[in-house]
Amino acid sequence: MATIKFGVENIDVGLVHNSNYYQTAKHLCRFCEERFLANIFIIDVSPSFRIPNYVDILLNSCRDTLWRGVDVRIIIGGARNNFSINEACITSILRAHDLGLPCKLLSNSTHASSHKKYLISDDYILIGSHNWSPGAFSHQTQDSVLVKSHALSTYLYINFAKEWAIAS
Repeated sequence: MATIKFGVENIDVGLVHNSNYYQTAKHLCRFCEERFLANIFIIDVSPSFRIPNYVDILLNSCRDTLWRGVDVRIIIGGARNNFSINEACITSILRAHDLGLPCKLLSNSTHASSHKKYLISDDYILIGSHNWSPGAFSHQTQDSVLVKSHALSTYLYINFAKEWAIAS
């Protein structure tokens, strides 16, 4: 029987629990050298009175990374049929643009919408269930994994570029 290669081989993977996601995402943003790409279903900069505005802090970290000459781009998936989610995402796009960040909304496209949640930071990928929202950074239970793989990073970069081209 022939062996069929499937997926990506020789990768390092680690679980990133709820309590570590924010610090991991911020670290990946601050220390990347070539690219930091975010494809997140919901980004909500609405302040929460229970916690610091971690979403805005992450967006500011993205701005600082962009200033270092790194390719920083953000795709927000959004929701076509949920006004509250779309309102939060559009507000976040306006905030990102205020910071000078390249940011697009995929749900405005007639071709696609997205429920993806991943970051590409050079050869690292942080992927899982975390949105960038007050709930995700406080009381909701989420899990993500951190993967180090040049091959997977390149594969996701190609997919990111295709979505970037159709997002508005």
